[in-house]
Amino acid sequence: MRETAALRLRRVLPWVAGALLPCLPALGAEQLEEVTVSARRQIDARTLEHVVIPRFVAQHGMPNPKINQIGRWHSYVCPMTVGLQALPAEFVSRRIVAVARGVGAPTKRAGECRNNVQVVFTPKPQQVLEDIRRTSVGWLGYANTSIAKLATISHPIQAWYVTGTRSYNTQVTQVNGDGSNQRSTTAGLILDSDANIGASGRPGSHLGDDLTSEIVNVLVIADSNQLSGQPLAAIADYIAMLVLTRTSLGGCNELPSITDLLSPDCGSRPRPESLTDADTAYLKALYASNLALKVNLERGEMHDRMLQTIEGKQ
Repeated sequence: MRETAALRLRRVLPWVAGALLPCLPALGAEQLEEVTVSARRQIDARTLEHVVIPRFVAQHGMPNPKINQIGRWHSYVCPMTVGLQALPAEFVSRRIVAVARGVGAPTKRAGECRNNVQVVFTPKPQQVLEDIRRTSVGWLGYANTSIAKLATISHPIQAWYVTGTRSYNTQVTQVNGDGSNQRSTTAGLILDSDANIGASGRPGSHLGDDLTSEIVNVLVIADSNQLSGQPLAAIADYIAMLVLTRTSLGGCNELPSITDLLSPDCGSRPRPESLTDADTAYLKALYASNLALKVNLERGEMHDRMLQTIEGKQ
């Protein structure tokens, strides 16, 4: 019988699973309410279209380093949260699913899916990451950097992505028994790794290669020592954002984002405590756009969809 991700995580990190975090003692039912932050800076229409939204899309939709295309979930999102008491842990997992469903990402009912998102709250994040590197390095995914750098904690909440490349029209060469070559078309998902060169798509097209990048698994590690005093609802939305899109952490975009919550670059600017209008508009654009195109065209379509949504609310 195959070991589930939940059992595997508890085996790898037995001292984390089910732990009670003393640095988050005040997380009660009254803190589980959603908070809507509507304040925004006034930005003129031209700057919004040509500067602000392109920056937002670029920051929140980092391309897959394997094929340089923006990725998203193709199968369902199924989270498991450990390291918190039962009620807060369930809240975080349910919030991830609710956000995913609200923006058009695929989901299933609780209990009807195999876990593919692991959220770990721990006061020892680097130790957890080193344990995972030693026993389950595949959970860290593919990256065009050294494993030492990949397995380093650099943010209070950080995510690692296992991705795959899906081919819809890949031409392969088959050698027949008589020694002749035959070209045929195949399709499918190949997990991104150093060991494979990836799928080769349709050559010669200026629009795309009939390849898409897909998120297959996401590991999130949250440093509970650095999250003391933060509302659980805000943390859950922050994690949901990282789960649904490969986001670049750092910087402070002109449009408020939940990723501002823990960014030192935002100075004294008020921090959102829930997904913002810009976050929701971006995620809806991500899960509605054609991502079989070249990355500049993907960003262009997401830009247009996001702009239309934001302008409709002003």
